[in-house]
Amino acid sequence: MALKNTSEQKSPFWIASTPILSASEARQLLDSIDTRSLIGLRDQALIGLMVYSFARIGAALKMKVSDVRVKDGRHWVRLREKGGRFHEMPLHHKAEQYLLTYINVAGLRNEPGTPLFRSIGRDTYLRHRPRKAPAPAVARIQPISP
Repeated sequence: MALKNTSEQKSPFWIASTPILSASEARQLLDSIDTRSLIGLRDQALIGLMVYSFARIGAALKMKVSDVRVKDGRHWVRLREKGGRFHEMPLHHKAEQYLLTYINVAGLRNEPGTPLFRSIGRDTYLRHRPRKAPAPAVARIQPISP
């Protein structure tokens, strides 16, 4: 995220300008992931969820297997947002494809209360621990001096 000072407004505020992937860049990113391994399937499902639902990384990593459910004939996800709130939304068909493939290949369907996106051990087995979220983005932001 790049920060710019709005000098023409003479304001002490910063405006955040987050780079956004175009549709073709998002497809290229998702297609470049090697899905022959469980790690690749997990990463494709995680990135696909974020690309197609605009989910925050922290909310996606807090998901449990039971947060992917069928409702009215469609698959929905429930995200645990900041402040303990939940946000439910239908899945885009490509995100649904990525998530269901990962869940089925990883054998997670019968483990509803466990983390959806797990860390992977040295022998490529899924651990029961969730992946750790990266350091908060705010801590990594360095203001651009005018």
